Amino acid sequence: MPAQVTLDEFLAKSTPAIRDLTVRARELVLSVAPHAVEKVWPGWKVIGFGTDGTMAGMVCGVSPLKEAVSIALARGEEIPDPANLLAGAGKSYGQLKLKTRAELERPEVRAILEAAFALGGDPNLMKRKGKGAAADASSPPMSDDAVRAKTGKGWDEWFALLDAAGGAGRDHKGIVALLAGAGAGSWWQQMLAVGYERARGLREKHQTPDGYQVGGSKTVGVPVERLYEAWTDAKLRARWLGKEKLAVRKATEPKSLRITWGDGSALDVLFYPKGEAKSSVQIDQRKLPDRAAIDRQKAFWKERLARLKEVLEG
Repeated sequence: MPAQVTLDEFLAKSTPAIRDLTVRARELVLSVAPHAVEKVWPGWKVIGFGTDGTMAGMVCGVSPLKEAVSIALARGEEIPDPANLLAGAGKSYGQLKLKTRAELERPEVRAILEAAFALGGDPNLMKRKGKGAAADASSPPMSDDAVRAKTGKGWDEWFALLDAAGGAGRDHKGIVALLAGAGAGSWWQQMLAVGYERARGLREKHQTPDGYQVGGSKTVGVPVERLYEAWTDAKLRARWLGKEKLAVRKATEPKSLRITWGDGSALDVLFYPKGEAKSSVQIDQRKLPDRAAIDRQKAFWKERLARLKEVLEG
């Protein structure tokens, strides 16, 4: 840790439970990537781990929240997540939000971290901010060396095996079944299937086994309770969202909503306090039918979330 900001100082305002969870999250990250460069960013309220101590080189960041610990991951959209633990899907980052040691110690969390460090930092950071094209969606989601070290075969060998078994003519579940028969572990079955689908043009960027997905977020200058109300109060919601049809399947006040959208797609909405008078909302819309729906919903959420901010701060 940098001498000017010790870990104790960084966590001084956190509760004992969150301090302990943050320390354990840090230890987990360093056990996965012992050579990562660690740096505290007090202004961003994050302990960063990456290749060179810069924001551009950051692979993941551990942040203590009020009731949980967040692990934010660069290149989150490229990380296989069969257990659906990552929020922010469809964006250039992903986030694990963990409330207990049991959640932190799930093997899927370690697997996600291993995949994140195998990918490294985001080489297209500036491009993702509008200065160029995004990374090639056909590239494998993990380096060849990392795959070989964990599975005993490199990408070319797995691809050849799947081609010979007719993998190009199967859906995602069928490809996973072939990998299971070839001895790949359950998590690696998903990782290898995603890499194969990309390489053979069977999966596009933002595409998952059950459809396409898109994400968005907005920070608003109101308490999180007010932001949550803007989604749950029908009259207030109509002021910024219009007459969109939706059904709330599950509500956890003021933290999250699980919504079925009018077209049958699934919408996850997460709320985060950022102080007494500021909060943020993060949306993840899944099960979209096609690529055109991605472009349409990206534009829709950009406009609607901007309107949400106007209404609440007006």
